[in-house]
Amino acid sequence: MPVDVEPDDPRSYYSTAERLSKETPDSFRPNQYANQTNPHAHYLTTGLRYGNKPKGKSLILSPERETRWDTMRRGEIPKEKNPSIQIIAADPEGSVYSGGDGRPFLVKESGRTLARNL
Repeated sequence: MPVDVEPDDPRSYYSTAERLSKETPDSFRPNQYANQTNPHAHYLTTGLRYGNKPKGKSLILSPERETRWDTMRRGEIPKEKNPSIQIIAADPEGSVYSGGDGRPFLVKESGRTLARNL
């Protein structure tokens, strides 16, 4: 399955997942990218895990971002506990967040096509 095609291309993994869910009787596709409970799950799980850790002025969450919603939800509980804390997430050169074109996988998961839907 090619990774350098647009999300609506029939060969993309997004389109393939959608097609398979329609072709498979009694199937369920959670679609983490469009499911609003996914960010809430990050708040309840990774957010709680990070919420008790920061003792200083900043919290670095990960070496790369999957989506801005994941980063925001992970940082919410620490921010609630310490409003002055600074949440930091790395933005690798070439990602769509730093003005890159989202070409495939300079850093695993960064700059994926899903970012265009945010």
